[in-house]
Amino acid sequence: MDITNVLFSPNGRISPNTFWRGTILLVGWQIVLNLAIGFLPLSLALGLMLSVLLLFYPYLCVYGKRLHDSGRSAWQFLLFFFAWLLLSLYVMPAVFQPLVAEETARLQEDMDIFIQEGNVTAMFELVQMQFRSQFVLSVIQIVILNALLGFFVARLKSEPEPNQYGPPTQNAGAPFA
Repeated sequence: MDITNVLFSPNGRISPNTFWRGTILLVGWQIVLNLAIGFLPLSLALGLMLSVLLLFYPYLCVYGKRLHDSGRSAWQFLLFFFAWLLLSLYVMPAVFQPLVAEETARLQEDMDIFIQEGNVTAMFELVQMQFRSQFVLSVIQIVILNALLGFFVARLKSEPEPNQYGPPTQNAGAPFA
């Protein structure tokens, strides 16, 4: 199965190995986007901030096809998406916040000043500065979240017989085929 089909088609089934290949590509894509947002000129970085949202669809396709392989609906991807949101918005910040508490407080003070002044450009520049300063932590967070959630999806047992989503993948039935 070619990688464009894995990343951009929600139909069919994929094996755990193909799932991991797709996930690794998406993780790399996220890391490159974060790097670009932090270091490209502001006008380009703003567009890239919005493009991060476009990763939802490839993730849906990769997770959905893996769920299909286990006989489940791709709609269950939403459970993993909400788990990802919960972990990325509440759990991971609680774990990593002590590492960047001083810098975050200083940046928040600056942001408050820019908000009062209505200086939108300076606000976006500050966000970009924060991306740069916390790049390594964001990469660690991206890798941990994808590994954790991917582990559960990759461990789903493949159905060895054809199901409503298509024929079985190679080595169907093996959890790490």
